[in-house]
Parts: sequence; structure tokens; C-alpha cells
Amino acid sequence: MGGKTTYTEDKWVGGGEDPRGDQGRLEDFYLNNGYVTARIGQPRITYTDGKSGLFKKKPVKWMKLEIPVTEGDQYRVGEIKFEGLTVLKEEFVRPLFKLKTGDVYNDSRFKKGFDKLRDIYGSIGYFQWTGGTKRKPDPELKVVDVTLSMDDDKRYYIGKIRFAGNETTRDKVIRREIYMNEGDVFNTEALKLSIRRVNQLGYFKPMEGAPDLKPSPGAEDKLDVTFKVQEQNRNQFTFGGGVSGLEGTFLNASFSTTNFLGAGETFSLSAQTGKRTKNYQLAITEPYLFDRPITAGFDLFWRKLTYLGYVNVVGYTQESKGLSLIMGFHLGKFSQIFTNYSFQVIKLGQITDLTNPIYKDPYATFGPVFDPFFFGDFG
Repeated sequence: MGGKTTYTEDKWVGGGEDPRGDQGRLEDFYLNNGYVTARIGQPRITYTDGKSGLFKKKPVKWMKLEIPVTEGDQYRVGEIKFEGLTVLKEEFVRPLFKLKTGDVYNDSRFKKGFDKLRDIYGSIGYFQWTGGTKRKPDPELKVVDVTLSMDDDKRYYIGKIRFAGNETTRDKVIRREIYMNEGDVFNTEALKLSIRRVNQLGYFKPMEGAPDLKPSPGAEDKLDVTFKVQEQNRNQFTFGGGVSGLEGTFLNASFSTTNFLGAGETFSLSAQTGKRTKNYQLAITEPYLFDRPITAGFDLFWRKLTYLGYVNVVGYTQESKGLSLIMGFHLGKFSQIFTNYSFQVIKLGQITDLTNPIYKDPYATFGPVFDPFFFGDFG
């Protein structure tokens, strides 16, 4: 234990860990190594006077911690029985517990088996399933018979699915990420997946813990589910300006959001205008077209740039406008496939004698140029 620590009759204070936590870890250690009759006593603490310091000794109190342990004998697994199985068959459940007769008893393996069973039962509606281990050690044979006791309780169904805290986002935007429907068998795995999907939207702060689960009024076998979310800002607005050698003076502004009007759409609008440049763009993407798992969107743009020729004489202007279309389809729960099509028209204007010939005549031909970097210096 590190740090400065003190102990009183009521509580442990300071930078170290509570020795009573060590007591629990010791119990787990012995149970996981076959010592099913091991007993861990209460920690005993005594203090002695001492000195500490490299050069100047200072009086200190030294603490001595003793945890009494009675190990007992190591036990192996005897007979394994199942009690309370009414839904699943024993031949399906038994392989989940990675222990067999003759193995050194290991309580953690039984706990892992119960964890797997809890997930299985939870996925078929038995939300309040419980399980536990009953041990019967035989001191003479040094074996312990184990009874795995289970209580299936009753099967639950989904009542109402509600949402709270989504002040901007529409209910349907969240609902389409939920892998449960009202009236379905309650499924804890689908619930976990739904929470993950909602968190991946990015519209809300990550949900911590499980949603609120309450019995439906008038239906004891139904659970109403309320997903509580907290909106976070998904909007960005920028405004600026500047001067550059290529674009001259300019002003720009843009707005973008990944949750436009709470409908879950990606929307962006930008504009830039200046002495030599103009640039306008509008883009919208709908992740669920017609409330189906189809992504569709478009990107419209118009740009105009004035290029300078020689000695600040206007060379030419370039105007471009175009459209991009995107289409995507959901593949499974976490993957999508996309395809896009782009169309662009470029127009040149204000062509003069000083304009670079390549822009005046797109079919112009030129003689070969030998770059000394590749061909050597022919001078």
C-alpha cells in the first residue's frame, strides 16, 4: 500500500487502499485456486514509533497490517448439478461452465458461466434471471459438489419506447437507431446495441448506464423503456476575411451542421466573395431517405476565379459550376456502401493576347523540353 495512510475504527483514510478490500481480494484468490474452506479474518493494525529521513531523522509512526488467513485444503470439483432449469436444456447450459469433475475448483469460471447465461436469458426476455452457486465440500475426499441454482422468473416484453431530453432532435431520428420494437420480447443485447447506435450519432452526449425500465401500467410482463439523452451542439458557424496574392482581398462565411433542424440531415452552406474570387456551395445529405436505410445527398457549387497574366495584366477568368450526387445503402448494423456521380462545367473568359497560349487554344502543341534533372545538362 502506497501513500500516507491512517486507519480508524470507522473508516480508512488516505492515499492507500482500504485493507478490507484486500480481504475480499484474498477470498477471491483462494476460491479461484481450490481453497473453498479458506477463511480470511478481519485486518489487524498496530503502530510503532520510528524515524524516517536520509540526513535528518524525523519521528514517524510505522503501521503494521496483519490479515489472518486459514487456508485449509485444496479441493477439486466433484459432482456438478443444475437446479431450476425450466427454459434452457442442461446439455446447452453445461458447456458454458468451463469446469468438469476432477478439476481444481475455480469460482471465477463459474461466475463467467453465469455471466454468459445472463446475456443469453436477457436476450430471450428473462430480464430478471438470477443464478448462484451452492457448494458442498467433502473434507475427507477433498472434493466439493456444486449445485448451480437458477431462477428464470418470468418473460418480459417491451411496452412503450420513449425518449427524453431530445429538445431539438426529433423522436424518429432516435427511434430508427433502436433495434427494438414495442411488443417484442425484451432483449438486453438489442438494448446494448441500440445504446451504441444512438451514441454513434454524435448528436448527444454519450449515454451512461442503462435506460429507465419501468413496468407498463396494467401489464406486469411488459417493460416501458425510456432513453434519456442530452443534446450537444452540432452546429458550426465561421466568418472571416483576408488578403492573399492569388485571391486578393476576400470575405467568407459558412454554416454547417450534422443535425439540420433536428432531422438528422447533414447541411452546409458557404460563401466567399472578393476582388478576384467568388465561391458559393450548398450541400445536403439525408441519411434515411423516405425513412428507409438509404443515404442520399447532393452538393451544388459555383466558383469564379480571376487569374492575372503578365505584369498585372488580366490573363483570364475561370468560372466553374457543378453538381455531385451521392447514394448509399446500409450493410448490416454498422457498415454502408456509397456511390457518387459528379458533373462540372468549366468556362474561361476575358482571353487576351497576354493570356497563356495553352488556355487560348486547347489543341496547341509545343516542342520538347529537356529537363537537366532527368536528362543531364546539355548546355
